[in-house]
Amino acid sequence: MSTYDPIPKSKVPPAPRKQSNTGVMHTEERNGTMKLNPDCVRDVLLYLEENLVYTDEKDVTAYKPIEWAVIYDDPELRKKYSEIDIKYSIQKLYEADYIVADLEPNRDWWEYCSIYDIK
Repeated sequence: MSTYDPIPKSKVPPAPRKQSNTGVMHTEERNGTMKLNPDCVRDVLLYLEENLVYTDEKDVTAYKPIEWAVIYDDPELRKKYSEIDIKYSIQKLYEADYIVADLEPNRDWWEYCSIYDIK
């Protein structure tokens, strides 16, 4: 009679990454949930840091917003990450209060998503 030894959580392998038909690697969904890709989060933040530009209009200085689609269209990000990974990274950065963005989860908010600043 053998005893069942479950694998300790520290020994569970990371979420598998699979290649899409476009050649982009993305994190596989597990049980309907996404696994956050820390490399994608970092690269999105670096992209925002390099591309958010101050504008000075009517005595107000602020960043000119960047639409999420502009981030996704960046060739460096597109060759490394899927659309799902980029969207999920932006969503989690917003939820964690790392970025100032216009997100309205009650509608198709990606159509209207603008990022204004890094906190």
